[in-house]
Amino acid sequence: MKKKCFMVLCVLFCCALLFGCERETLLRVAHISDNTAARSTNHSIKVILDDDKRVKEKYVDLQIKSDKSGQSVLIGEDRNDQTTIVLDKADFWYNLTYLLDKANGIDVKVECLSYTDYGDKIFNFNVPNDVKLTFRVVAGAVKKDEDTGDDILVLSEDISDEVRINAKKSL
Repeated sequence: MKKKCFMVLCVLFCCALLFGCERETLLRVAHISDNTAARSTNHSIKVILDDDKRVKEKYVDLQIKSDKSGQSVLIGEDRNDQTTIVLDKADFWYNLTYLLDKANGIDVKVECLSYTDYGDKIFNFNVPNDVKLTFRVVAGAVKKDEDTGDDILVLSEDISDEVRINAKKSL
């Protein structure tokens, strides 16, 4: 009886050890905050990157997704012109750098920024209808697309928590 009890405890311990260690180490070195003023339809988020040597060699981008397909967003960095981007699919992560570069011109080459070059940023945006937008910061390696020559962020992992904004229709 004691042997069976001991065996069951060993099996449970091994299972707990295996399932408990399954998650990878989560780096949380980027922070996103909602900068929107109360009752405003001019929305804003702030992205802050910590000074962390574990990710200094990686490249960074802000990703965005919408709960509605075909969602257009007028977005731009603080004090820069805003550009209309379209999120074709619902619940699909889009790299903001790619969307902004492609919206600004077909001949523009997409270039990812390194973690140290990205810095802290503020993004202002408006939407034509009520929508839930979710943002996160990802870091990874860069690979050149052989067809277009654009930078592609590969082997990326999120380095911030997801921030959901209940964006209201612009007036």
